[in-house]
Amino acid sequence: MKKYAIIDIDGCLNYYPECFLEWLSQYKNVNFENYEDFKIFYGKDYKLIKDEYRSSGIKRTLTIRESSKEFLEELRNRNYTIYIVTSRHDIENVYSDTEYWLLNNNLTFDTLFFINKKGGLILFDQNSHILVVDDDLNGLLPYKKYKNTRLYLFTKNNNVNIEGITCVNSWEEINKHTNG
Repeated sequence: MKKYAIIDIDGCLNYYPECFLEWLSQYKNVNFENYEDFKIFYGKDYKLIKDEYRSSGIKRTLTIRESSKEFLEELRNRNYTIYIVTSRHDIENVYSDTEYWLLNNNLTFDTLFFINKKGGLILFDQNSHILVVDDDLNGLLPYKKYKNTRLYLFTKNNNVNIEGITCVNSWEEINKHTNG
């Protein structure tokens, strides 16, 4: 049976939104407890600030999430085809910054996909095992109806209770589930 892994970048392979909130503090001199507070404060202009963040080049230097590199290597050792997926916008150098970040951090993957919205890439193969990791339910929900699919939601609060989706806050947790 073929095996595929679909892994989101922001919030899974890095520490988003914390890295964005740190950027706001350092470059805009504003501090927020969470992403929602940022959106409320900036109102409709929040998208302009996000675009400034995206085009700043900061995504080339983000810290990789602990154990993500090792987990991707483990997937490779278990013969997974690894698809990295992101809904990062096509502005300035975001695409090249993203590829640079992946390669510079020696993250193992086969193909990098840029999608317009979460859940916009559907891999359908009834004879395959598919593992999907995202920090947004919209990236997971399209896969709920397929068999042989494991879905992992990266979240700090494990109170999301949706059948077929496992909440995790570390790659070690996912590794425990997938090694069983």
